[in-house]
Amino acid sequence: MNIENNILYEILPEVKNRRIRGNVGMHQGTIALAALALDNRKYFNECIDFILSTTNTNTKGLGYGDIYRILINEVDHDGCGNETSVGYNGLWLDGINSIAEFLKGTSKDLYNNGKFRKMFNLDIPYLIADGYSLNIGDTHSAGNPFTTIHEQPLLSFFEVSEDIKSAQLLDLAARLRAENGQSGNVIRNMFYDCEKIDREIKEIIGKYGQFRSESKNYSGYGISKIEIRNEGDEPKCVWMYYGRNTGHGHRDTLMLGLYAYGVFLNPDHGYPCFADGNHERRCWTVNTISHDTVMVDEHPGRNHIVGIPHHFDAGKFVSVMDVEAPLIYEKTSCYRRSSIVVNIDNFTYVADFFRVAGGNNHRYIFHGAEGKATSSGLNLVKQNGGTYAGQDIEIASPSYDETHESGFNYLYDVQRDSAIKDSFCVDWKVKDTWHVWEKQRNVHIAITVIDPVDEVILAKGQPPQNKPGNPKEYTYLITHNRGENIKSQFASIIETYENESNLTKAEAVSIVMEDGTPADYTAKALKVTMKNGRIDYIINSVDDNAYLVDNKIA
Repeated sequence: MNIENNILYEILPEVKNRRIRGNVGMHQGTIALAALALDNRKYFNECIDFILSTTNTNTKGLGYGDIYRILINEVDHDGCGNETSVGYNGLWLDGINSIAEFLKGTSKDLYNNGKFRKMFNLDIPYLIADGYSLNIGDTHSAGNPFTTIHEQPLLSFFEVSEDIKSAQLLDLAARLRAENGQSGNVIRNMFYDCEKIDREIKEIIGKYGQFRSESKNYSGYGISKIEIRNEGDEPKCVWMYYGRNTGHGHRDTLMLGLYAYGVFLNPDHGYPCFADGNHERRCWTVNTISHDTVMVDEHPGRNHIVGIPHHFDAGKFVSVMDVEAPLIYEKTSCYRRSSIVVNIDNFTYVADFFRVAGGNNHRYIFHGAEGKATSSGLNLVKQNGGTYAGQDIEIASPSYDETHESGFNYLYDVQRDSAIKDSFCVDWKVKDTWHVWEKQRNVHIAITVIDPVDEVILAKGQPPQNKPGNPKEYTYLITHNRGENIKSQFASIIETYENESNLTKAEAVSIVMEDGTPADYTAKALKVTMKNGRIDYIINSVDDNAYLVDNKIA
């Protein structure tokens, strides 16, 4: 009786008093489990009613159950919660599924709720190259290929639905275990008829095939993915993230990511040193300056839920991701990225166009994986000590962090070129940090910046150093335009290659309107010449004007 009266019966009132709470599903699931253990039908029904009840939306789940409201308002139409990270969003699925298991077959069966059923797909937007998870937000390590599949909820859902995607994900988890020398059985749970479920899953795999990540735009979560599969080649993927940037998310709106040759080529930092309000997390690991996007006016921007996908098309040879985030910066009238993925002759590159209008400072940021970075077309001058914040500002200066939001004091070994006259290239020779390759390989990621900017910076910055195996540092490229209420169009070609680049030259060509007026920052044309003699023209515009390109293409 002591445990029942002084522990189990105390959980519900203490949740109501807001002295017990956790992430979505944690305290609600604990209430349900305690009520089940008490074997008191009236009290169990009271607890379930509380857990599911819809309350004032301003409570944010604090002290309330709110499961129905959370499913309606907080879970997006791709099945993801509002915590960005696959791990944290997975806690929602784990917790709510624990409640659903108690209610299975009743009038309150959550497995009949369409929004909840959608949550069992939450692993899919994160999965690329048929088996690796993206470390968006506070997730995992910096560039370590990993896979997250929420097997227990998927098993529960498969038992009641025989859902094809759930079967494919469970099969993928089993295959990955087998590759790591563990049991290759699909189901390992004493409470289930494992042989029966194993057999059913194998029948589905035989009919529908194994899980394959697909090129798709997930407009609820906020990610576009282009999957690339060339015969005889390893899978590749290019993605753009445009979802939430708060909580366990990072200030990384319109971040571009690339995966090829078994490794992440411009890895996110992943989980911070400590997930609290410390300076390093707030000003560096989570901040815009450590992500491959554009920072305006030395500020990380405003809170953001999801951008506007204007165009998504996954073609055999050419694919397009075009997304705008109009609310991220108060001073900008345009903040939009258009990335064209070209995949011909087993050669893949990205023509990237990032347009920004408004504000006085625009910084386009790009970095490669761990490894040596070399430049061509630049005359870089080393700064004598200090950081990007200034020669007299030390690395991770607390006083700077307390008065600035830029995070520039986490970039060191600074080199600058303030007299750029033409296009230039930065090339990273990728190190196999996480020991993916069976033998040494000569893998590169390179970016050719097409147009001169006011200043170019190369500097180094560290991912979290308390995570075992994380790289010591990355090399960052920052291209900077400055002025008053300026407009920038950052155009570049991003290439991934092994041993030898396929590019001969990437250049801008003339693009004019029908009356001969040169195009402004809303339109751009590039000419890309390959070593095999092929010439590609990449023409991109975000308006509806007609243009003449290179005096011959209309």
